[in-house]
Formats: sequence, structure tokens, C-alpha cells
Amino acid sequence: MSISEKIQDLPQWMQNLLAVLLGTCMSVCFPTLDSVTDISLGTGLMINGHIHWGLLILFPVFLSTVFIFINCFKEKKLYILFLFPLVLCQVYPQSVASFNMFRLVTGKTSLEQFRRDTTSVEGGLGSIEPFVESVPQTFIQTGFFVLGNFIKMKMLSLHYTVMYF
Repeated sequence: MSISEKIQDLPQWMQNLLAVLLGTCMSVCFPTLDSVTDISLGTGLMINGHIHWGLLILFPVFLSTVFIFINCFKEKKLYILFLFPLVLCQVYPQSVASFNMFRLVTGKTSLEQFRRDTTSVEGGLGSIEPFVESVPQTFIQTGFFVLGNFIKMKMLSLHYTVMYF
């Protein structure tokens, strides 16, 4: 018996609770933590005098914000002034997920409709962040790691060269 079959056998309230708990972790907590760490790393680098490195870290975050704003504008034109601060603070996707979970908990939507809404959000809005923000930051942070190790190896070789002459 697979996990999805076991979940299907649970009472409806337990399925809803499981969907809300998993949705809270995967769609709200982890993306918020990701945004906070990206912004704090970029601003920390800039504050410590590494302006170019900080901008390299923050550029994908800004680019993701622009694409999320475009997506938000296409879907919710009437509420754009209200939603703009959410987009700017990098929490608009989390607010959409929270609203869907709220509708499930209050009984305004069924579990099937919640799953369809979640799949739709993850397929459109949720795919912006991984491709526009995370992939470039992976390359940038790998570059930091390689450059840091290269400098460390050069310093060690210089140290040994100076010691023996």
C-alpha cells in the first residue's frame, strides 16, 4: 500500500490537517526562510564592503521580484496596490499559499479544489523562484567557494615558498 493510498484512507479532517501542515512548511516557511537568508547574505556582504559580491547575490532576488510582480499584475490587476508590498517583501507566493490553506480550513473549498489550486500556483508562480533566483545563485555561490579555495591555496603556497627561502 502506497503512502497516497494510506492518506486516502484517513478521515477528511486529517487529510485537511496534513495538507495544511505540509503546505505551511513547504509553501510558506521554507520559501520565507530562503528569501530572508538571500537578502541577509547580500546586504551583509554590501555592509562589509563587498558591494559587487552583495549585488551579485541580490540581483537574482530583484529579478525574481520583477517576474513575480508581472505574474501578480496579470492575475490580480484590481488589487495590485494592495499586493505590491507583498511582492516587494518577497512574500506574495507565500500569501497566495496561505490564502488557499485558509480557504481549506474554513471549509470554503474542498481538498480536491485545494490540490488543484496548489498545483496551479506551484506550476505558475512557484516555478519563477527556482529558475530565476535559485539557479543563478547556485552558480554565484559556487563561484564564491571556488574563488575562496583558490585564494586559500595561493596563500598556502606563498606561505610555504616564503618559509623555505
